[in-house]
Amino acid sequence: MKRRWFALIGLLLALPAAAAAQDYSAHADGMHPVYALPDATSPPLFWLESSPVALTGRSADAVWVQIALASGGGWMRADAVQTGLDISGLPVVDVSPEMVLDGVLFWNVTPFAREIFAYGQEQGGRANWFSKVGDSITVSAAFLHPFGAGVYDLGEYAAELSPTLEFFGAGRADNPFSRRSQAAGVGWRAADLLAANAGGGCWPGESPLECEYREARPAVALIMIGTNDVVQKSPDDYRRGLSRIVETSLRFGVLPVLSTIPTLHGYEDEARAFNRIIVETAAAHGVPLWNYALALRGLPNDGLSRDGVHPSTPPDRDAAAVFTPENRLYGYTMRNLTALKLLQLLLDEVMND
Repeated sequence: MKRRWFALIGLLLALPAAAAAQDYSAHADGMHPVYALPDATSPPLFWLESSPVALTGRSADAVWVQIALASGGGWMRADAVQTGLDISGLPVVDVSPEMVLDGVLFWNVTPFAREIFAYGQEQGGRANWFSKVGDSITVSAAFLHPFGAGVYDLGEYAAELSPTLEFFGAGRADNPFSRRSQAAGVGWRAADLLAANAGGGCWPGESPLECEYREARPAVALIMIGTNDVVQKSPDDYRRGLSRIVETSLRFGVLPVLSTIPTLHGYEDEARAFNRIIVETAAAHGVPLWNYALALRGLPNDGLSRDGVHPSTPPDRDAAAVFTPENRLYGYTMRNLTALKLLQLLLDEVMND
């Protein structure tokens, strides 16, 4: 198994930094989806009926082409475009962190994710379990806990997301939505997840992250850490710490999903810079990205509470899992909704045969 694991790492290092998922094309008769990035993980920007387009670039692997229209543009699968031209002559357009931050909610769900999931199952991981990793924004009772208690209303998303809740056991006495994570603490920075004995109840010399993975044996980790690092203004330390968090997850056979952090009032530029680090780390390690910062964009007060730090909650905190249009104006409601959408995506594209 060790030999196979090192082979996987070698394969990962050989991949382009912004590897795109190539297996998720979607075509309807006479219609083709157009995406914000060369990655079909997120919903398409729009559907294009047979129409002439101008080709302006391609992905490095030539699987995707960038198109331009009078009304805008985006990316299409190259096999959806009929052309007599050799598209290898088109300029290669690299996907930048800025393009990801401004373009897609979920990104970088590559075949490598399936390899990590399979490795974790061989090590005794629980397919129907995830771990929550982060700071006070993750500790909050408004994040995922209502699902575990059975206090939720999926509304218009019921058909789409009910299978997710059923698979992960929402409402059971023992479920990952309600479990107190050893790898989440108020005021924590990336370094706290890696520091020996920072969490209670763990083995001597064990970090909170290692402790959580040993106890929970999850298939997936939902990781959002960095808000407190922004205030400390230590981007280099943060980058190293985040990479170690990913590497520790992979060593345990846990698929780490890195989430961008909300903007931080008074530190908007710094938060954006840290989110670039998150995108770059996800790309470098070939792991999925959950662009929570994008989900908050356009919400009242940027989806934040009065303190300008933590996501906002509906007046009834339990209503953060009630997906009415009114409640979707709050930051925690959007975090819960996008978390379920992410888990459903992983079920469909990574965990199911």
